Formats: sequence, structure tokens, C-alpha cells
Amino acid sequence: MVKRRTIKDVKGRSVPIVAAGIVLAACSGQSIKPAGPAAGAHDPSVPYTNVWSADPGIDLFSREAELVRATEEAGNYSAFVGTGGTYPGYAKAVAALADEVERTSDLKTRSFVSEHPVISLDKLQAGTRYLHITGFVVNATKIDAVVCSYTIWPAQLPGENDRTVGGGIRIDLQNNTWDKGRPGIANRDPAYSDPRAQMPPKWDIFGSWEIAAITGTAGAGDYPAECIPWYQQQFPGFTKDPEYNYLVAPSGYTAPHHPVAQQFPEWIGPSTSG
Repeated sequence: MVKRRTIKDVKGRSVPIVAAGIVLAACSGQSIKPAGPAAGAHDPSVPYTNVWSADPGIDLFSREAELVRATEEAGNYSAFVGTGGTYPGYAKAVAALADEVERTSDLKTRSFVSEHPVISLDKLQAGTRYLHITGFVVNATKIDAVVCSYTIWPAQLPGENDRTVGGGIRIDLQNNTWDKGRPGIANRDPAYSDPRAQMPPKWDIFGSWEIAAITGTAGAGDYPAECIPWYQQQFPGFTKDPEYNYLVAPSGYTAPHHPVAQQFPEWIGPSTSG
């Protein structure tokens, strides 16, 4: 059973959270058409999917956005399997960051870079993670982005109707070469599942890129402001806290639920394969 969890804001108040991690309960105000699990090689030990969106002008299928998606997804999964057991290439990409981050008090960030699992794999639950890229700044050798997220569960969980939504992580990548690599095969139709789709992906998405920073939030006072516009779109009945960057559910709110939706974008394969 997933317990309702809280963090402390800068005033020391207990705040229920909708967190980025797949283990924590979350909710949504948007209407989503359910779909079945992705076809192809979807590992049954990964009972959730990731559904991505981005600010206007950001191409989810670009090489830069692909790297942000891969970093967040691989980091989230590594909490359960360690960096060596998550997406291929992730352990190498995050290696230079691991020693530094292991000393941080931010448990979310530490879970992204730990060589060993920090959460038991049997804690993974079915759900649909909705993620959004904002704060996107790129050049030839550097990528900065903020990823906002929440989860919708197939069935009711304790405390879902009394919560706030907020938070996000900052991801920075850098490349020591001018060759950024080619993005993988793109299926741009969220209603269609490519039979070649893989979950987790089977190839090294990161190439020569290194993950320079993954910055989580230690409390509500650290929540990124960049995520607020998207959360307000997704949760139109929620109101923003007057001081901090999170939204509060209205009285009588009932969290929605739906079956696990199809992964989007899917991981199909490197572009050289088709």
C-alpha cells in the first residue's frame, strides 16, 4: 500500500505532495483517453508508462529533448534497479555526477544516481506518469531543462483527494564533442503503437553526452516556478499557494483514475536501424 507522504515547506508546515517518482501517489485534472500497454518488448517488470509533452516550440523528437526524456526516465527507474540496471548508457552518462550527488540531502536526486537500488522493485506500481519539458535552453554542446510531472493511478489510493501538486527536476547535460548524435526512430502518433517499441529501450541513447546535473527539490521552497503554468493547465480547479510554487486542491476534489496509458513517445530504436 502506498502511504500518503508529506514534505516540509520553508515554514515547517506538512504539505502533501504529488511527486515525480512513480511510487508516490498523484492525481490529475485532465481528461485522457486510456490506451493499452505498448506493443512489442515492454518488460512486465516496468508496470508504468511515461507520457510526455513540452512547451510550444520544443520538438519532443529532437535529439536534445530525447536526451532529457531519457535522463528523467532512466533516473526514475534507477531508483529501483540501480544505475547499472536502468537504460543502457545511463550509468556511464551519470558517472561523473554520482560521487558529488551521493553527498546531497535530496533523496530524490540521490536515487537518480545511486549504483544500488534505493527502493525495492516490488514497490513499483502500475500508473501513467505525465511529464512536461519546460525551461529548455540548448546549444551545440549543452542542454538545460526543467521536467515537471505527476502520476495518474488505475485505482484510488489513500490521501489522493487532499493534496497539492508541484515540484520538478532540473536536468543539465553536456557534450565534449560537436557530434550530438542522431535521435531515435520517431512515432509521432500517440494513438499508434509501433510493434518495434521497447520498454526499457535496448540501446545506448546517451552516446557521448554526460549528465552534468540533476537537481531535485528538498522542500516546497525549492519548487521550480517554471512548472506552475503547466500544472495550472492540468489542474484548472487548483489554486496557487500565495507564497510558494505549488497548487492546492479545492475542497471536495476527487482524483481521477484510468488504466495505464500507452507510452509516448515510444522507444523504438536508433535511427540507423530503420
